[in-house]
Amino acid sequence: MLESIRRWAARNLDDRQVALLSELTSYARRDILRMTTEAGSGHPGGSLSSVGIYLLILAALDAENGDQLVVSHGHTAAGIYAALGRMGFVEPEKVVAGFRRKGSPYEGHPSLQVPGISWCSGALGQGLSVGCGFAAAARQQGKDSRIYVVMGDGEQSKGQLSEAREFAVSHGLNRLTAVIDYNRQQASGSLENILPQQIAAKYRAAGWTVEQVNGHDFSALYQALKRAEGNSCPSVVIAETVMGCGVPGRENDYTFHGAPLSREKLESCTLGLKGTGPRMPKKETAALSGFRGLDGGKRKVYPADAKTDLRSAFGTALLDVARSSQGKGLAVFDCDLMESVKVSDISKEFPASFYESGIAEENAVTTAAAMAKAGMVTFAAGFSAFMIDEVYSQLRMGDINHAPLKIAATHCGLDVGEDGKTHQCLDYLSLLSNLRHMQVLTPADPNQTDAMVRYMVQSGEAQCLCMGRSKTAVLTNEDGTPFFGKDYQFRYGEGHWLRRGKDAAIITFGMMAPKALEAWEELRRRGIEVSVYLISCPGIYSPEDIKATANTGLVVTYEDHFVESGIGKDIGAFLAQNGLFCKLACLGVKEYGCSAKPEELYQMQGLSPADLANVIIRGISS
Repeated sequence: MLESIRRWAARNLDDRQVALLSELTSYARRDILRMTTEAGSGHPGGSLSSVGIYLLILAALDAENGDQLVVSHGHTAAGIYAALGRMGFVEPEKVVAGFRRKGSPYEGHPSLQVPGISWCSGALGQGLSVGCGFAAAARQQGKDSRIYVVMGDGEQSKGQLSEAREFAVSHGLNRLTAVIDYNRQQASGSLENILPQQIAAKYRAAGWTVEQVNGHDFSALYQALKRAEGNSCPSVVIAETVMGCGVPGRENDYTFHGAPLSREKLESCTLGLKGTGPRMPKKETAALSGFRGLDGGKRKVYPADAKTDLRSAFGTALLDVARSSQGKGLAVFDCDLMESVKVSDISKEFPASFYESGIAEENAVTTAAAMAKAGMVTFAAGFSAFMIDEVYSQLRMGDINHAPLKIAATHCGLDVGEDGKTHQCLDYLSLLSNLRHMQVLTPADPNQTDAMVRYMVQSGEAQCLCMGRSKTAVLTNEDGTPFFGKDYQFRYGEGHWLRRGKDAAIITFGMMAPKALEAWEELRRRGIEVSVYLISCPGIYSPEDIKATANTGLVVTYEDHFVESGIGKDIGAFLAQNGLFCKLACLGVKEYGCSAKPEELYQMQGLSPADLANVIIRGISS
């Protein structure tokens, strides 16, 4: 009976369709009350006001064309689960029995394990950015997909939504439709009392088409969504609804936001319904495109006498990959820093693969993560202070959703220099170490940078490529040839012995490696033989190699990172856990930097090559 609703094909909803949708909604609301009361927790109020919206959109989705529904206000999980149950995606009774229970896929916020859920949400204000990513990916992949994002009204105060609204218009995402569950109630009171908003005006100002209808009137809601199908710009439907709709005495009651009914109240509040109620035939979901890597191409080898910054090596390698693929399957995000992060050539040669996001990193990272989730090889490039520190919540949600996003984080550490402490990202390893699926790559020279980029475009994992700002020398073997030469291929987790020695071992990573080799030269002149061991993937260590460093009797970790939360902590823990006894000295950043040249900053923090050599001399003699 609802087949003609697909892609809003019917001119109008007929009376039978309205009656069926109304009946499905009533039983779905009963499911919501049952599952939240049985679980003893959940958010019934917003779920009850949103569920009709979910049902109508699910009925209209066209799986063959890749249509997607994104739930932004994830606390209405009971609502989307109930709608999925009634529309044939899952079994209603299993949802009721498993909601918020151990071992069940029906978690308290939308779970990727549930058919019909394409993004696990919960951090409010991010859903529209996800929709932007899905819509942009579908267009670049040549799909005629329609993307729907359902949001709450309270989250419209979030700044990321402003970024997403403007991004969607700037990039012409006319296949994107948002629906706002406008029930005017939040967790602590009415929307007007918490933070009054001019929601419609915000969207109109950004260039969206705006309609406002009764969200419980299926005919009116259908017509608004059907009209959005033909708009030349993104559309938003503000659906006026009632918090706790259908529950006597609890409608428009903000306390119903996160407080389920008692068992006694549930028994007396069956909504007049009997039996199991209607359920539509099993429906197929529209799966997102799986990750397809790109050809990494041929390595570029920088000669031993070359000196360049790692961000330039990154940009050169990525441009080479883009040329090989003609930009197909690749998306590159910039936040008004294209010249600094070296992606400007991609914007010129492959504009369809380039997404200028403006000074709006939160939207950029979530949108990029969604594009990666939808199968695109997606890079988001920016300064580390903005692309790691500022967007940790967005990175975390991407990680939870297993999005294989590639972050190109430049300007790490004190190497930023004169820009000062606000731009010197000194905690990137500690933050990234908490992301369970993120690979952290710290190239030490231009050649290793090139190899890492080519690995990243072929890998289906999430990565963060952490680079400094300054030009650096090419690492060489003792005979003067490039250490990472033409035969080098990056392997995740592999460390490298830059030099071998018996008296002590330096463990370092990234752009501190050339400085470590300077210290090695000075110590060799003094007759002291030390090893220099390079970590390429902080957090992943070779037990055999770390044990070999400990066998020298003195290990010194050396890093451009806060000393308390970098590799020194990891190495110390490894030595202790494995019963390895040796002297350990940890050299790293002890305090925020100031504005000065990088070499001056290293001297101020006791991190110059001379400082490193002196620590080793004292350690050996003591």
